[in-house]
Amino acid sequence: MKILLIPALFGLLTSLAVAQQGIITGKVTDAESGEALRGATVQVVETKKGGYTDTKGEFRIKKVAAGTYTLKVSFVGYDVKQITAIKVGTDETVTVNVVLGMAASSVKDVVIEADRINDNAAALLAQRQKASTVSDGIGKEEISKLPDSDAGQALRRVTGVTLVEGKFVYVRGVSDRYSNTTLNGSALSTTEPDKKSFAFDMFPAELLENVNITKSFTPDLPGNFVGGLVQMNTVDFPQGYVLKFSAGVGGNDYVTNHTDQFITSPSGPTDWIGLDGGWRAAPDNMPGPQEFAALRSQVRAGNADATEEWIGLGTGFNNELMERQTVTAPFAGKGSLLLTTVWDMEDESRVGLVASLNWGSIYTMNRMYRSQLQADGAELFAFSGSVTGRTANTSALANIAYKIGSQS
Repeated sequence: MKILLIPALFGLLTSLAVAQQGIITGKVTDAESGEALRGATVQVVETKKGGYTDTKGEFRIKKVAAGTYTLKVSFVGYDVKQITAIKVGTDETVTVNVVLGMAASSVKDVVIEADRINDNAAALLAQRQKASTVSDGIGKEEISKLPDSDAGQALRRVTGVTLVEGKFVYVRGVSDRYSNTTLNGSALSTTEPDKKSFAFDMFPAELLENVNITKSFTPDLPGNFVGGLVQMNTVDFPQGYVLKFSAGVGGNDYVTNHTDQFITSPSGPTDWIGLDGGWRAAPDNMPGPQEFAALRSQVRAGNADATEEWIGLGTGFNNELMERQTVTAPFAGKGSLLLTTVWDMEDESRVGLVASLNWGSIYTMNRMYRSQLQADGAELFAFSGSVTGRTANTSALANIAYKIGSQS
């Protein structure tokens, strides 16, 4: 009898404990938007009971003993909220809806800076993929792997570009007069006195960040070209100290070392660097265009004083220029000197210098044969000869850049 009494008493106490429990339920939402907050933490402070809100922002805490409790609700990025004096009765479901507001916090600004790199093949390829024009180019990374010493030699690696005379660029087979050139977005004028063209051998390859050749038109680019628009961009700031010297010689069996076949005249002392130095200067008393035309009219009219003045003007020129010489054309030559350096200032600023000096000399010869044929195929007359020329140029470039502070 005693053994049966103990289990019966235990069952009675268990049923009384269950009967004295309740449920806390509710929903957690955002104060501004009213949207349900999924995953918010809900905790009964006086007990170890709690849980998380579901996808609808709702929660349900079961088996809460009858009594008065404090409910604590928290969510990432929101203020923690406590609801006090929540009375839970026996077999009662208490609904508590909680509205959470955004937490006010003060943080420092985070600034992320990055420099766009356009000196490698991947960057140029990405730029061409996004561009609305047909273009091709070469970057500093590719140029550094090649033995090219100037911009002209580097450009011949680009598809559709032909290098003529070692310095002029033909795009898609079109003459250089139908192409334009820009340097850092600014148009460059012709370097030749007798034609519209630009000599790319005056730019050292080490100065170039990238070269892009645009072959179609867009509203933001000059439209006065047919072949292509050569866009050269130089290095923004040197990396350090570099001193580089290069020299070379060249020739061809058409011009070089043909004994006494190169026709020329005596040269001045500075012709080898492309400067006249007064060797071919006109007389000091040479009249202007209008006065010269009037003087010529008087000479034709037989005016003795005008004739004497005319003769005086003629004898005032350097007579050595009229002397015809036949020499053996030597090898062509060229040389370049490049200097880059950086100076560190006291305020962590930096000054960078990029400078170059270039020289080149080439010899050209065009042999000609002219004749006129009669109806029977015989030649009425025939002439042969040659047109020779020597081109010498010296160029110097310098770029100074200043960086303010260590982060600029």
